[in-house]
Amino acid sequence: MLPATLYLTSRALLWFDLTYRIYLSERNRSKNRRRVAKKLNAEGQEVPVPKAVACVVGYREEAELFKAALTSYLTSGCNYLVVGIDGDTKDDKEMVQVFEKVVGANRKTVVINLNACVGQEFMEVREFDIKNTSPEARAPKPKQDEEEFKRAYEYMRTALINSGFVDTIRGGDENFAVCFTQPHRDLKEVRLAAWVMSIVVADLRDVGYLWSSDSDTVILPDTISSLTKIVAAEPRAAGGSALVQLNNAHISFVSRMAQTSFSCDAIMNRSANAAIGRSECLNGPGSLFRIAALRTVAAGWYRCQYPGSQFRSVLNEDMQVTMMFGKAGWKRLYSEGSIIETAGPTNLKGWVGQRIRWSRGIHLHRVHDYQYVLSQGLLYTAYMVRSALYDPLLLIWTSYFAITGHQLVKISVLDVLALEVIPPFYNYFKSRKPRAGLAAIAPYLSYRAIAPAYRMYTFLTPGKDSWALPSGAKTPGFLTMLSFDPEMGFVYFWFTLMAIAIARGLLNLV
Repeated sequence: MLPATLYLTSRALLWFDLTYRIYLSERNRSKNRRRVAKKLNAEGQEVPVPKAVACVVGYREEAELFKAALTSYLTSGCNYLVVGIDGDTKDDKEMVQVFEKVVGANRKTVVINLNACVGQEFMEVREFDIKNTSPEARAPKPKQDEEEFKRAYEYMRTALINSGFVDTIRGGDENFAVCFTQPHRDLKEVRLAAWVMSIVVADLRDVGYLWSSDSDTVILPDTISSLTKIVAAEPRAAGGSALVQLNNAHISFVSRMAQTSFSCDAIMNRSANAAIGRSECLNGPGSLFRIAALRTVAAGWYRCQYPGSQFRSVLNEDMQVTMMFGKAGWKRLYSEGSIIETAGPTNLKGWVGQRIRWSRGIHLHRVHDYQYVLSQGLLYTAYMVRSALYDPLLLIWTSYFAITGHQLVKISVLDVLALEVIPPFYNYFKSRKPRAGLAAIAPYLSYRAIAPAYRMYTFLTPGKDSWALPSGAKTPGFLTMLSFDPEMGFVYFWFTLMAIAIARGLLNLV
């Protein structure tokens, strides 16, 4: 507690931390500008951008969202597209129909129906012994991982050969798209299958990069090309992620609040970590991978589990693959200049549920992969420790003030400036234009008020599973909004604490 207290109250350390994070963020931005700049070869001709296979995964996505996503790939000049659909029943056929209508009219396509899930079929042969939680028992086994990946690879390759589409892939420079369906299981299962299928396609076309995204993700014309340049310029980079923006932020106050969490909170931290090749998370909605790195961790990522659990973990699978890259010595990058648009939850319960799932994955990794956190260098370790301690200390401070009316640790105006004012302003002015202006203040303050609640809830309940509502879920009525499940109950408890603390503060001013 003493080091954390000193951190929160030492203005010199606070301002050094803030200044250095801004410096690293600007350094990352400068590096990315140089990486994406046009380069000429010895003959004075522009060096071509390395190509990438784009893969998209989804489960019963809304037709309009899926159509918009596919259209963005066609208009961006994406050459090779792989679409994975998690489900093969009648209700899942709508996504296939959208694919055939949107993509089939513009390029050669094929639809493959898989009878099995490659992960379940080839990568669950080694069961996790829940009684043995030693680091040795959980250590990766590269040789076995490689063999399992090869079996999954051959299964996908055989399915592609049997479809009769291989000659189309190999021949000429025509653009093409592959769509496959498989029995419904979970996001991790279909993402693995899409990665393996994309790697098969990439090998046939001699492509070294893979773009991975969700079925509601819309890309801009330069999203994939800019990230490909950035990752290609760094030989030890396993991948890089794009800046996430919400295309449904106008629907409700909650969706506007969700947007501010990306535009006013994430940019500095992700850019600063990326400057040292330690981006915290290569996000699922839009990241680009170096295939040489991805194929070495895919099997281990699929089986990733935590001590005491007999099931594969599907909590924040984006964080899992990022950390596996780090353990293997690969760098992870981030570019706020490469932008994707996706749909976010439009109601409070859905947004809190989504954030809880992400946050719980982060906490689990901090606890169970602490050796990884310590192995990534002093700057990354300091960031993880600071972000892990901030919310518990804030909860303790707020609770103490609400109960006693006295500050446990005296917080000055300068402390508040360094912690809660300058970072969001910096992120806001570095975010994508057009900006929301003064209209962003209320959503951001609401986000900052709620954030400690869901982070502390996941900190206190690391073993509980939780899922977000579908992004397109309808906004519930007032009574439904006040449902007292454990997650929302903790949010209401936190609101009560804050209200009492604010009342105490106002009384002290009188």
